[in-house]
Amino acid sequence: MPNSSRSWRPWILCNPEPGPDTVEHCFRHLDCNLWVAFVFDFHSLTTNHHEIHHPSSGEISQITQCQFHSHHHHPPIYPSSPGPPAIQPLLSIMDELTSLRYLKPLPLYTHSKPYYIFETLPSGIKNTNLEYEDGPAQLITDIRGQESEFTLKEHGFEFIKWEPPELDWGNEKELYKIYFPAVRKCLEALLGEEVKRWELYEFRRRHAGLKSYGNPDVHNHMAIIPPVPIIHVDQSPAGILNWLKRNLADEVDELVEKYRMRLFTVWRPLVDVVEDVSLAVCDARTFSREDLIEVDFIDNTMVRKNFMAKYSESAKFYYLSKMTKDECCVFKVFDSLDLEKGCVPHGAFRHANYGKDVKPRESIEVRFLIMTEK
Repeated sequence: MPNSSRSWRPWILCNPEPGPDTVEHCFRHLDCNLWVAFVFDFHSLTTNHHEIHHPSSGEISQITQCQFHSHHHHPPIYPSSPGPPAIQPLLSIMDELTSLRYLKPLPLYTHSKPYYIFETLPSGIKNTNLEYEDGPAQLITDIRGQESEFTLKEHGFEFIKWEPPELDWGNEKELYKIYFPAVRKCLEALLGEEVKRWELYEFRRRHAGLKSYGNPDVHNHMAIIPPVPIIHVDQSPAGILNWLKRNLADEVDELVEKYRMRLFTVWRPLVDVVEDVSLAVCDARTFSREDLIEVDFIDNTMVRKNFMAKYSESAKFYYLSKMTKDECCVFKVFDSLDLEKGCVPHGAFRHANYGKDVKPRESIEVRFLIMTEK
């Protein structure tokens, strides 16, 4: 993990003889050597005892009572937020302990391909064999104030300041004329490389106020759909090869032989501040290719191949709190020179605490396939 610029690091420590629902919170202030002890009852999430111990003087100082309330108004597609595990680092008040949703690693998938069919099927035929599960509580670390310590090259993602021109997001012509060229310039500046070829791969708009997908028109990129709470990667290597064959059939062999190919997503909020549902991205170095399962998404014209993730204890997730529409996240989907660590599993998670009048998150994501010399 990058070195923190913050002056304090709290840790949740297991009480040697805890009550049925208590965990001792111990905070160490690195600059003035203060220890702050809290005991929380996780049913009420209310502070029962709190004091500051000054090791040099032995004095005890009382601090202000504080309460934490959990608001359970999650839509059904998101996991509920369980209590934290026995030992778990907390680096910021905006860090989140929550369950993320994963593809359940069924024995079925060893001999039958996971799939989802978007078409209407005859009675008695299942349109999917996908089953999901909520993972154990995981820390999602807020990197607000540390954005520069996480880079596209090292971690597979990067949060940056970016102020593209305003436009009518429901106007497809404006997207192609104004926004997509701006996204390309943003990527060019971030990569700082000579790109031989750019291909607009796809784009999607999302709205957290929508409760379910229904049966969307997968070919209509202007259709607004909900955020995806399942940890996933938007394309597998086989899926990208299929895309190349569909769209650049006459050139595909030459392009694959000649160029390094990378697929990037540029993800950006369309609301002033994201407060309800944030984007969690995984440090690509902490996730194994073995924990990704390829899934076929099928309609009457093509098969789209994505990855869905199964739970991994080693995976480290991050997000940017209170993300604004003047910020974006750029992350890798595919790298032909790094098939093991060249993608960033990610997904949406709903915050445990947010106001009732919060505007639902809206966002747009654009994917570019770029080709550079090997």
